[in-house]
Amino acid sequence: MSIRLAVSSDASAIYDVHTSSIREICSEYYEKEEIKAWISRQNEQRYLEYIAKAEIVVMDNGIKNLKGFGHLSRHNGDETKLDGTQEQGEWDEAFVKALYVHPDHVGKGIGHQLLDHLQNIAQQKQAKKLTVFSTLNAISFYEKHGFKVIGMTKQRGNCANLCCTKLEKLLE
Repeated sequence: MSIRLAVSSDASAIYDVHTSSIREICSEYYEKEEIKAWISRQNEQRYLEYIAKAEIVVMDNGIKNLKGFGHLSRHNGDETKLDGTQEQGEWDEAFVKALYVHPDHVGKGIGHQLLDHLQNIAQQKQAKKLTVFSTLNAISFYEKHGFKVIGMTKQRGNCANLCCTKLEKLLE
């Protein structure tokens, strides 16, 4: 298995990993209506925007069978330059905006490998801090990787107002 930058043809498989993970893994921590609203926010077009910015990596087995994906950005929001190009230079802070593993592949080290890969990218960009707004079910995963809980927050979206935990890790 290898980690690579996502390409536009991965959008459908990313959507499948993301929504399957929400539906099957996160459902123990969130109400049915929250899950439904959360999934309704997802669509393939949304991933294409981030794929074009080279912000999403995927893990596959070489035959387009995605096991998981990660999304790293220098911004927490949708900030981009007006001409749509990426900003260059060092990053003060990096944000793990998504890290999901397909439920069939949980517990096989895929999430760990994806997070390590995202952290390495952040360090290459000279980010001093890595931040994640974690789902409730993934807090211990991030703590095992050296993240510290900062506090509880709400992730607001079109239809969802999900409880999340903000965690940070200082990078060397």
